[in-house]
Order: sequence, then structure tokens, then C-alpha cells
Amino acid sequence: MVLRCGRVAGPFFRALLCTVAIVGCGSDTEVGDAAWRGSSFDLSSAAPPLSPHLSRVLLEGNGRSKAMADSLGFPRLLRLEAELRDGLLRAEPGPSQSALDRSLETVTSLLSDLHGVTTADLERVLITGWSPNRRSEAVALQSSRDSLLAQLRDPDRRGGRGTADMAALHGALDSVATMFETGFGWPAEAARTRNEAQVRRPFSESAQAAAHEALRVARTSGRAELKCDALGRLALGHASSGDPDSVTFYMNEAIEVAVRQRFPVRAASLSFAYSHCYYRQGREGLAAELRDAAVDYCRDLGGGADEVAFLSGAMSIHASYGNWELVDRDRVRAMTLCVEDLPPEFRLYEARTLLSRGQLTAASEVFRTEHDKNPKDLVTLEYWTLGLLESGRPEEALEVVDRALELTRNGYHGLFTNRFRAMAASAHLDLGDTAAARQALREMVGGRAQRGDPWMRFRHAILEARALFQEADSIGAAAELQKAESELRAVESVETTGSGRHLVREEARKLRRARRELAGKSPARGYAVSFDDPGAAVRVRDWIRAVDGCHLFFDEDDGAVLRWTVTGEGVRCDTLGHTSRIYAAVRLAGEAVAGRRGVAEELHELLGELGRQLLPPEVRSFRSHRADGPRDLLITARGALRLLPFEVLGTADDEYRPLLLDHDVAYLRATRDPLGAVDSTHTAHTADGANGADDAPDAMGAAARSHGRLSRAGLVLADPLIPADLARRYPGLGRLEGGMAELEHLRTLRPGCRSMVGGQALRSRLIEAWEDEPFLYFACHIVRDPENPFWTFLPLASPGAGAGPEVSRLEVIDILEADLRKCSLVVLSGCGSGMPHVTPSNVAPSLADAFLDAGASAVVQTFWKVRDDETAILMKRFQDLWLQQGKDPISALSQARRERWDADDPHPFTWAAFGIQLRTPPKDS
Repeated sequence: MVLRCGRVAGPFFRALLCTVAIVGCGSDTEVGDAAWRGSSFDLSSAAPPLSPHLSRVLLEGNGRSKAMADSLGFPRLLRLEAELRDGLLRAEPGPSQSALDRSLETVTSLLSDLHGVTTADLERVLITGWSPNRRSEAVALQSSRDSLLAQLRDPDRRGGRGTADMAALHGALDSVATMFETGFGWPAEAARTRNEAQVRRPFSESAQAAAHEALRVARTSGRAELKCDALGRLALGHASSGDPDSVTFYMNEAIEVAVRQRFPVRAASLSFAYSHCYYRQGREGLAAELRDAAVDYCRDLGGGADEVAFLSGAMSIHASYGNWELVDRDRVRAMTLCVEDLPPEFRLYEARTLLSRGQLTAASEVFRTEHDKNPKDLVTLEYWTLGLLESGRPEEALEVVDRALELTRNGYHGLFTNRFRAMAASAHLDLGDTAAARQALREMVGGRAQRGDPWMRFRHAILEARALFQEADSIGAAAELQKAESELRAVESVETTGSGRHLVREEARKLRRARRELAGKSPARGYAVSFDDPGAAVRVRDWIRAVDGCHLFFDEDDGAVLRWTVTGEGVRCDTLGHTSRIYAAVRLAGEAVAGRRGVAEELHELLGELGRQLLPPEVRSFRSHRADGPRDLLITARGALRLLPFEVLGTADDEYRPLLLDHDVAYLRATRDPLGAVDSTHTAHTADGANGADDAPDAMGAAARSHGRLSRAGLVLADPLIPADLARRYPGLGRLEGGMAELEHLRTLRPGCRSMVGGQALRSRLIEAWEDEPFLYFACHIVRDPENPFWTFLPLASPGAGAGPEVSRLEVIDILEADLRKCSLVVLSGCGSGMPHVTPSNVAPSLADAFLDAGASAVVQTFWKVRDDETAILMKRFQDLWLQQGKDPISALSQARRERWDADDPHPFTWAAFGIQLRTPPKDS
């Protein structure tokens, strides 16, 4: 690996060079290497060059050394001692060995005098007293130990070994540890060997004992690197045994030691391993923070090219989400470290990023170059084929598939066979060659991988349905699609994390596309199958007939935006235009409104033009009257259209008249309910705000009373006391006076509601209480990273010192694990709570989506960052209309925003920020 910055390879050289770069200061670092090479105290043959001043101080051992030690501090002095000891062990007899010995003696004496580390000198004395042959034997034993550990860590070798071979490997390592202990009297190396030998074994009592012994030896000998490794082993061991408190305790201490001692690779490795612990729990946001921290540790502590390995790990996670822009960001960062010899996956990531931008020719050139370098790399061929299929080039895709299948026929990576057969079948179907597709599908059925892979069974069913459809067997095609849906739901049933469920739903696009082909040109059938749950279309049309409402459903197919307009008169489907053109206009309008930019007249013209593109004539022409009031309008949108608050679209040609003035708008999602069939009467939207028998306003109107009398009065969480570490990491998480004003106003309207404020706004208290509440109201900050799709959470108070970082974050996984089917409404009065993460390839869900997944009937959400003071004005009026006047939340929110339009400036920034999303169609009273 060639480095741009002139760093050199070799762990000892690089580590000591980093130390010297840190401890050298002032004039010490300004003197070049040539100024002291060849002098009587030359150490260059045994160690990287120290600064001239530091070298003289160490070798002279005079009174100046104490001042030098004071300036370095204990952590740097301890690390310098370890590096000098390591150099002494490997040094050849002669002046360099003597110079290292004298330097090490000075440092260990200083550690004893200044810091009371009396045992750190033992190893120096031990090594100094050995003969050259004895030292060579010790180095050889270390090399043997490292070779055995490398075999233990190698997944390929480990997977090919039987139980007896693994036992023999561990036995050999135990013999090496015994030799260090009894043959050399070197307990630190013995403890290190036993601790590292347990890394790939279950966290048994023996593994825990080895780690604790290594920790004891490290503390008595001053071996900081051994202490760091032992703490890390204890942390990861407790992670495997399900003890999160111990994980937090040991991992935080291990990372603290690594950072204090400036061990870049250890600090980065620990942080990356820590992130994986949270990733397995479904805490993607916290895992993303720790992955970024791993990269930062490597960069900030002088890890040099080692940073590339951690960038690669982060890129693989981003790639699994289809977040190619973030992948490319990390790839470019890696290229600033290395001129050439980057891992091959970096070039594949470059090609996938080019594909996501529609640059197929450039991407194919990268694939072709990588294939020429390594013709047997099936990963390159798989990515290449997928790119060609997604770009509509099936003929070229088949050429690449033929190369791959030839490799698999020769026994090379046979597990790839079914994937390429599936891609071959897809390409043949695109070309209309059903017979060839059938042959590929028959070969898939005989493949071993398909039988144990639900994803492959899903793909096979989809392809089989397409083939049957081309053969005009609609009944058989429908049966195969039903089979595909069953496979998809089986996978979804075991996915509890936000990312896992999202990836399953992205695959549902293939199912919808196949169903549309089967539906033919019938608008009504095409509309029905565009829902993930086709039965939802029946419920929506029942609602339309009951309230004379309207539903607009926007989806995309074959690069075009489709719009279904559903009224009491029937269903119509229109093709609006190419997705790229419409999405560009949507993004432009959304950024202008959310950024509060531009002259009002220009903005109104832009929103009017977008309204003419997206809204059908019957919606644009409707005008509400005092007698009947606004019309009920449901909107369902996929893709980048989810970023747009449709309420801002203009409906008049001669002036700006926002859609909101004539319609009560709500957003209905088309995703199947992961909790199964849930009574849709939860969802609030009634024409009657009548009170109960006691004539007291009910929280949700008549729809809420359909469940019987509610025993609780709602829960409000406002202005949590943000922990200091979160406040430092995310500047701007200040106190929310507006949020407190919302809380106090709601208390006056709903005296019986429970509230969590300041230091009492704890995640544990919230999770314990929220499943029985009829509504949840959050007036607090929401942290959302615009680049990471699953990095979003509600920052809460911390219970105290020693608590893990997860306790002060309410993440998506916490919401998904709850059963909120008793909750009729969630109000997320914070920044961007309903804003999904949109990339050219997919759309990741928002925080509001998680509450709907957990069973909540409706969520009041925001499309962008909102101001605390303006939000309080709007939301207090919403509370009045909802809780005091008994309006349903859809009508209450719409009216509150209309009043803001009447009273405020013509810019829609404030009133358009809020919307309401529904899990199921509204239930009329």
C-alpha cells in the first residue's frame, strides 16, 4: 500500500513514530533526521529516529530527564517504555542495543520515581540479562505464537478445521503460554497469549478467567496494550452472554485506555466491535456513531493507512442499505490515504455508485477492468450483472452471466450458482425468451442453496410468475405471487430492526411490479395491487363512499410516476412523466419551502406549477364552502414524493391558493401492517366531535370511544435534560421553552395526563408506561443525520453515571419492540420526525413510520426542522381544537394550519412543516 503522506509500514516503526510525533515539541521536532544520524548515540538501527533532544535526555539520564517526563505525562511515558522494551528485545548486540537499554532504564526509573510503577522495570531487567541466543529464542516463540493466533482468527482455516484440529491449535497456544511463563519467566506474554487464544471461543469460565488474569498482570506490569486487550475481551464476552451493563463498563474503559495511550488501531477496533454489539441489537443510530468514531480514532491518533480497513467496514454497512452516496464519501476519504492497492471492493463500490447515478458506461468500464485483474472474482460479475439488468441491458447481462456460470460449473464457488441462474432467468424474461427462462428456473430448483434460502425462494417465485404471465397462465402466475408474498412475510416476521424490515419492504417492489403486470390495463386492479396489502384498497374505497372523499396514490414504475385518482365515481390512472424530472421539481420546491428561501411570489409560482403537474383537475378545481367545509383528501406517495407536503401545492391558475385551504389532508401509507390485521377503528377522523355521556371531551373523539372508556389520559414528554456527552456531540440540543409551553397548555386541557420532563424523561420510564396510553405527545428534540438512513433518535435524560449510551436515546428499535395498538395518536413535535431518508435507489423510513409499525393509528409529524417558538403557537392551537373542541386530529391540525396561513406571512415554512400520517383509512362515525 503506497501512502500519500509518506507514512511507512511496519507496526513497531509506525507506532513509535506516532509516539515521537506526539511527545516531541518545540525545537525538538524541528531538527531533521540527518542532524543526528551516525552520532555516538545512534538508535536508528533498532528503532525509528527519536528527536535529537529526547534521545540525548534519555541516554544522559541526568536531571533534565525528570522535566522531560513531567512534560510527557504518565500515559505517553508508559507507552514510550513499552516501545523501547519491544525494540530492546529485537535489537542486535552492539551500540544500538546498549543505547536502547540505557534509554529504557531511564524511562522505567522515571515511572517508578514519579508514578510509583515499580514493576515496569522487571521486564527490562529480564531482557537485558538474556544472552543473544536467549533473545532469539524469545522472538521465535513470539513469532510461533503469532502464527498460531493467525490460524485461529482465519475464518477459512477455522471453518475447515474439525473439533480435534481446533483442540490441537488451542493446546499448542497453551504450550506457548506455559513456555513464556516457566521457560522465560515472562508472565505478561503468557497472559497475553492465553487471553488472545480465547478470542474465538465461547465466553466460558476459562475464557473469562484468562481475561481477568491478563488484566491483573497488565495492571501490575504497566503493560497498557495488554490491559486494553483484556478489557476488550471481557466486553465482547459479556456482549455474547447478553450482559449490556458489563459491556458498557469494560468497553468504555478499554477505549479510554487505547485513546489515552494513543493506540490508533486498538481504539478503532474496539469502537468498531462496540458498534457491532449495538448493530446486532438493532440500534443502527448508535452503531453508526461508533463506526464513525472508529474511523476518527484511526485518523486522529495517527493510524495512517489502517483507517482504510475501518472505512471499508463502514462502507459495507452503507452498501447494504443502498446508501451509495455515503459509500462514495468513505471511498474518496480512503483514496486520500492510498495512491494504489486499495482493497478490490473499493472499486466495486465505485462502480455501484456510478450505477446509482445512471452512469452505466463508466460503471461497466470499472467492472471490466476489475474482471480482467481477477477473472475468477464472482462478486465483480454479480454486481456487474445486476447493474446491467437494472439499466435495461439484458443482452449484455447474459454475456456476463455466461462467464460466471462457467466458473461455477468448474466447481468454483458453487454457492453463487443459483444467484446467476436467477439473473439469467430475469434477463431471458426481459428479452421475451420464456423457454430459456424456464430452463434457468428448472436449474434453480435443483440447486442446494435455494432450499435453505427464503430470499432465493422468493426470487424464484417472482420469476416463475413472470414466466407464467408471458405464457398467458394468469391463474398460475397469481398462485406463484401468493407464494412469493408468503416467503417475504416469513422473512419479515423474524426481522425486528428498522434496517432489516426496510430491506424486506424494498424487495416488495418486485412483488408489486409483477402484480401490476398481471393486473393489465385495469386502473382499479392496478390500484389495488399497488398496496402491499391489497385488501387496503377495499377499505379506502369504503371510506371514500362514506365521506365523499378522495385518495391520490403516487407510485413509480419503469421510470415513470403513476397517479391513481380514486373518488366515488371510480378509479383513474395517469402517467405523469419521468421520475427524474418530477423528483427534481419536488426537491427544488421542498428545499425552497424548508429553507425559508426565495421571494414569496417566486415560490408561489413554483408551487403552482408543481400543483398543475401532480394534482388532478377534480382536486385542483374543488373549492370548499362554509356549509360543507373542506373536503377529505388522503395522499399516498412513494419515492422522493414522500418529502413533499402536498398541502403547499397551488390549486389556482391566477393566484397562489394552497391545497390546504380546501382540503383536510392526511397521508395514508401503503405498507402492510407488520402486526397483522388490526381494527381500523383506532384511526381518528370523525365528522362529529360529540362528547361522551359525561359530556367531557374525549382525547380522540368518537373513534377512540369505540374501544370503550379509556382508563388513562395520555402521556406527554417534554424538554428532557440532555446528558453532557450528547450535548457535546450534537450542538444545538438546548432547552426548549416552546416545548414546555406546549406541555403546560396540554396540562390545562387534560389535567389527568402523565408528564415526563427534564431529568424525569427517562427511556426506561417511557417504555414502561407508553403501551397503555391513548395518546403520546413528544415536545422535544429529534436527532436525525441527513446522510445515514437509520441514524435518528429522541435524546432523553440519563439515569446517572455509568449508564450506557443507549439509555439516553429512544431509537427505532425501542419503538418497534413496543405494542402501541391502544395508542390512537402520536404527536412528534420535533425536527424532521416524518422525513424519510431518500436516495436514488430507495427510501428509508422515518421515525414516524416506526410508531405506525408499532401499532399507533396516526402520527402528527414534521417534514423538516422547525422553530421552537413558532411550533409552540401552532401546536397549542392544535391542542385547543383537538382536546377542547373535540375535533379529530386531522381536522384539528388542518384548521390550525389554515389559521396560521390567514394570520401569518405568505411563506408556508411554519404551517406546512406539520402533517399527519395514518396506518389505516379513517373510520367515519
